[in-house]
Amino acid sequence: MNWTFRALASLILLTANLIVASALAQSNPVPQVVGPPQPQAIAPGGGDFTLRVYGANFVPGAVVNWNRQPRLTTFISARELEVQILASDVATATAGYITVTNPAPGGGLSSSSWSLVEVHTPTATIAPGNPIIYLYGFANVPSLLAADFTNDGILDLAAGLANRTINVSLGKGNATFSHISNATYVYNTALFGLESTAYGDFNGDGKLDLVYATDTDPADRNSGLRREPGQW
Repeated sequence: MNWTFRALASLILLTANLIVASALAQSNPVPQVVGPPQPQAIAPGGGDFTLRVYGANFVPGAVVNWNRQPRLTTFISARELEVQILASDVATATAGYITVTNPAPGGGLSSSSWSLVEVHTPTATIAPGNPIIYLYGFANVPSLLAADFTNDGILDLAAGLANRTINVSLGKGNATFSHISNATYVYNTALFGLESTAYGDFNGDGKLDLVYATDTDPADRNSGLRREPGQW
């Protein structure tokens, strides 16, 4: 009888340990925001409102950020969240940069896409002016990315060029951009141009990074993916 009791107790303890170990091994996924949110635009000077954010891999405890500041969030499903945006967030004309953070273990800040809420006075017509042209000095631009690389709430441009460089143009917040800075140079002979570039927070430090495909020839000693830090 005592042997049976000890065996049963051991089995219960083992099962409990396995359950705990399994729970500890689970890791929340990195969330993904898929724009546009609802509403996409709102007039400045209004009160608090509820914003719906759509994406994937949302978990209970996920938090929506407005320009990197957390806001009160309600979990609806793995693909939808509701967040309370404050009147102070939309007091003046601006743009709300929407991201999502999943809690630990795992989790982290959404980085595979971004979403914006425009805050401006509605207008019935648009009168476009003359286009502003930025010359990169080369025949073609294989890839062009728009993201906030400097964490200032303003979109920047990153262009992967045919001469194997990535140039970053910093946004001024008025649809114009500052000087062009050279982010990297790829010392390869077989790969001409940067046709494949992408951005994301790949090291979890809250700053966007750039990745680009490089030559896969082992003889070049420069293969796979490389990352540039989110500091420009």
